[in-house]
Formats: sequence, structure tokens, C-alpha cells
Amino acid sequence: MNKSKEIYLSVIIQAIRDCASKDNKKYKDAVLWIASKDFIDVCDIVGIQPASIRQSLIGLLNSRNKKELSEDIISSISATVWQREIIKN
Repeated sequence: MNKSKEIYLSVIIQAIRDCASKDNKKYKDAVLWIASKDFIDVCDIVGIQPASIRQSLIGLLNSRNKKELSEDIISSISATVWQREIIKN
């Protein structure tokens, strides 16, 4: 994976973690960003479907254990991205 894709993936991962944050500002900023066109653009660069992440985050927002579920979502996304990179190469 090239460096720019890694950076964009890190941005997505941080936004997911921020959706699980108890810090209200982090939470709100992350939710707004994930609802934005910028989020779609970043997902396109990384090669993942923004709709699937958004759908997963709906479950996260209603979860009692946000931190654990956010890490599960991150693991799933990371695995998908790395598998695609291995197949490409």
C-alpha cells in the first residue's frame, strides 16, 4: 500500500474511533465528517465502500460497548484493504 493510502486509511480509522469517543466534540466532528463528501472521496482513494462503513457506524452509535465495536469495525476494514493490496500485487 502506498503511503498516501495508508494516511487516508488512518484518517478513516481515527474517525471511527472518534465516533466511539466520550468526548462530545470529537464525536460530533467525526459524525459530521463521515456524513460529508470528503469522507466519500477518502474512501474512494483507499478503495472501500463508504456506505458499508456508514452502515456499520449506525450499529456503533446504538451500541453499549462502542469502543469494542469500533475496534471490530476497524479490524474488518483493515483486513479488507490489506487483502485487496495483496491480491493486486
